[in-house]
Amino acid sequence: KIFSSYDLSFDPSVFSQSSDPAAKETMQNYCEQLVWKAANSLGPKSVLKLARKFASTFGLDKYCPVSALVKFLLSFPVTPDTNYDIRCNVIIAEEEARSVLLCMPILNQ
Repeated sequence: KIFSSYDLSFDPSVFSQSSDPAAKETMQNYCEQLVWKAANSLGPKSVLKLARKFASTFGLDKYCPVSALVKFLLSFPVTPDTNYDIRCNVIIAEEEARSVLLCMPILNQ
């Protein structure tokens, strides 16, 4: 239901093969697509919560939603529509990316 509400195409059979490495990779791609499609309508915090729930439900890498959201926030908007795309406001996009990066593990301790 979530995928259809964000106009995401998917193969339902992948969800029944969750232990297969290829299926896991496909589901990680679905998680990234979910982030990209939902980010503007929900806002970064809500989309991160939604994507984390998806990742947790299907046993995906817990950092997949975070990295997908950071990629989204730092990418260039396809169509510069200031009413719908958070990335058109560089200051807000940067602040959101910085706050989301705090969820990532520290690489060099």
